Amino acid sequence: AQSSVPEDRVRILNRMMHPDDQDADLDAMPDESDLPAVKKLNRELRARFAAGVLRRAIDQQGYLEARLGSGSKRVVELMDALAAGELQELHLDFRGCRNFTNSIASSLLMHKMPSGLRELVVGVDAH
Repeated sequence: AQSSVPEDRVRILNRMMHPDDQDADLDAMPDESDLPAVKKLNRELRARFAAGVLRRAIDQQGYLEARLGSGSKRVVELMDALAAGELQELHLDFRGCRNFTNSIASSLLMHKMPSGLRELVVGVDAH
């Protein structure tokens, strides 16, 4: 958790570590032993955001390849964030994504997936 105001960061961390405790002291310094849980939550949030912007990144990468002759590292970075997130379910929708090709599909599926992944749903257009 990051914040431009240090007091807000402390309150955010305390609420993340004690989401159901309405009596928790949100101004207390967080217990260092709880920080691994916060790091895990941060990885999960990054993974969820990555899943949400992956389609747009693929469209932009196709644009960059056409304009500049080279791809973007953004898709790989997003896939790395997905893999680190420990998600159990992942739904990706590439229907209507003009730059989603068989090559990209293969690359995505060959990339490391979240270790606890039980369900992967990928929506694509039929050709």
